[in-house]
Amino acid sequence: MSVITLLSARSYGTSTTALALAFTWPRPVLLVEADPAGGTIRAGFFEGDLGVERGLHHLAEAHRAGRLAEAFENHLITLEEGRLLLPGLTDPLQAQGLVRTWEPLSAVFAGLESAGLDVLVDAGRVIQSAGQLAEEYPAAVVYRSDLVMMVAQSHLPSVAATRPVLASLTAARRQHAPAGLPPALLMLDNGPVTAGEAAQHLGLGGNMVLQLPWDEERAKVFSLGRGRRAPAPKRSPLMKAAAQVGQAMCNAVANARQQQPVQLPARRAVGLSPREVATALAQARGVSGG
Repeated sequence: MSVITLLSARSYGTSTTALALAFTWPRPVLLVEADPAGGTIRAGFFEGDLGVERGLHHLAEAHRAGRLAEAFENHLITLEEGRLLLPGLTDPLQAQGLVRTWEPLSAVFAGLESAGLDVLVDAGRVIQSAGQLAEEYPAAVVYRSDLVMMVAQSHLPSVAATRPVLASLTAARRQHAPAGLPPALLMLDNGPVTAGEAAQHLGLGGNMVLQLPWDEERAKVFSLGRGRRAPAPKRSPLMKAAAQVGQAMCNAVANARQQQPVQLPARRAVGLSPREVATALAQARGVSGG
């Protein structure tokens, strides 16, 4: 099981991509909206039907009260069996309150392996300060992730904007997670730049480069909720490609762990409820709110 973070330099489509991946992920998965600029799934995919009573912004208060693990389960939404969501911030001003919570949350996400659950993190656009990830950005989550995917569109402005951010992120991962995989690239195929051209421009060398063919109409199911009650068929080109991309990410993490080597936890073949996740976390990892 693994923790995988998606982020971007300035490209749109990261959150939509994360949702498409979550709905086609090959194993039970928790999608976390960790963008400091605020989540989009409430107003987008759920079309405003999801209230603010549950979500990431409540966990900062729970952490300060010393009950992060106990509160965690109360803020998870079931998308469908085996697919959970931790909704994001409702106001960018809430990001500052999470500065001291990202580190314990990163431990929570890592601990979810004991529940047989992958964690897919949507960290939105990278925020930097003085060449480092800004304090309001979920840096601890990025550093502790098994794999970090830079999302870019396949046109030159997006690729050019990605280059300096990818370089600084690669250096930061090398410093904070020297045993981890280097950042990889996920290209949204909606422009003239090929994956090979982007990899060459970005100096990726042997880093993993994946492509996701972009289907604007299907993507609107996730970004705007259009047709949400009859979601995009998993046999559509976008969803088939998302399933392949998700499997490639899982394979990359598994292969890296075998080389270290780190034994992967046994996969659970059944759907997981939020309560099962929290119980397994507390018992197997002993994560506390302090």
